[in-house]
Amino acid sequence: MSGRQLLSTRDLIAQGKLIINDGYRAKNIELGSNGIPFIRVGNLLNDGFQFEDADRFPVENLSRVGIKISQPGDVVLTTKGTVGRFAFIREDTQRFVYSPQISFWRVIDKQTLEPRFLYYWMQGREFQIQCSQVKGQTDMADYVSLLEQRQMQITLPPLPTQRRIAEILGRLDDKIEVNRRINRTLEAMAQALFQHHFVEFGPYQAELVESEAGLIPRGWEVTPLGAHIKVAKGLSYKGQWLAREGMPLHNLNSIYEGGGYKYEGIKFYVGEYQERHTVKPGDLIVANTEQGFDYLLIGCPAIVPKRFGEMGLFTHHIYKVELLPDSPLTTHYMYFWVKNPQLRQAVTAFTNGTTVNMLSRDGLQIPLMVIPPSEIVQSFDRVASNVTRQIEHNEDENRKLAEIRDYLLPRLLSGEIEA
Repeated sequence: MSGRQLLSTRDLIAQGKLIINDGYRAKNIELGSNGIPFIRVGNLLNDGFQFEDADRFPVENLSRVGIKISQPGDVVLTTKGTVGRFAFIREDTQRFVYSPQISFWRVIDKQTLEPRFLYYWMQGREFQIQCSQVKGQTDMADYVSLLEQRQMQITLPPLPTQRRIAEILGRLDDKIEVNRRINRTLEAMAQALFQHHFVEFGPYQAELVESEAGLIPRGWEVTPLGAHIKVAKGLSYKGQWLAREGMPLHNLNSIYEGGGYKYEGIKFYVGEYQERHTVKPGDLIVANTEQGFDYLLIGCPAIVPKRFGEMGLFTHHIYKVELLPDSPLTTHYMYFWVKNPQLRQAVTAFTNGTTVNMLSRDGLQIPLMVIPPSEIVQSFDRVASNVTRQIEHNEDENRKLAEIRDYLLPRLLSGEIEA
């Protein structure tokens, strides 16, 4: 690739072309439940930002944080603990305050450096080598200091080439983001449908009668959860048997906070196991362990996807929930029941522990559940099943698009493939 320049971030900063900074060191007293999100490492995921459980920084105090508020075009890097997660701030990304464990690189002179090219360059070999050379450790956590980031070298092709590389890779990422948004919308619509029918009883308001669970539609029943399901605990595994290939091992990191399957959390296992430790696509799993007492993950459900084959394993940190043969309920009905925030409170009430919180089986057996007639459940299940199939299809398409992007990225950056 002709016309490339080797520049230092220090010079770019000195010339006013680039800002590299970290986040605001907020005191706990400054944070609350109102304001704009205060984003930490845990809120930056491989598929973007997770704002739902973030602390909030009061809008009236934003003058304290100065430039440490996200702007479109910022390139974001996690620099402590989990080093090397990246994000690009899009025009429609919700505004937030950066925490100290996150650095942001902000391009000032876009006639020298294309912001989205910078985002892809950070994922390339040149940046990764420099990160590994300067990575330190404190309190058993990896980190890359602000000083080191401000002394790195960056190879820049001509601006038109930067823009073409950013456009080629960006189109793939844009399609991935579209699919993610469709999936979030589909999930939210199914959850809203469940809420309307089975929590608020919207279509049945004229026929509500008293029951031990409060007002319910006439002809519906109230029974304990345990009358419809069997709850099994998974494999207590040893780390020495984890491998790059083997039996898929669905684990605590396979479930998103709030519910839903997290594909990037899969592990693989080559040790011994028993039949009771197996799951198949379509099975319901529920997190039974959480560090701390915020109830962000514990009691949250996911449905095992088809991607990992006909059989897998699940760990002791999650439960497998199986419907009994004579139950009128379905897996999707149970999934949205457990995922519903109002109903999940009945489950998480059965947690205990000191530093690690544990959900007992009682949490999935004792709470009362309103049971609709079978035909109503089946009608909802047809919609929810179609939603799950479309979500899995979009996830598989995203995986293929990501493979194409990851193949092209180093070759475009090196000039092996001319943009």
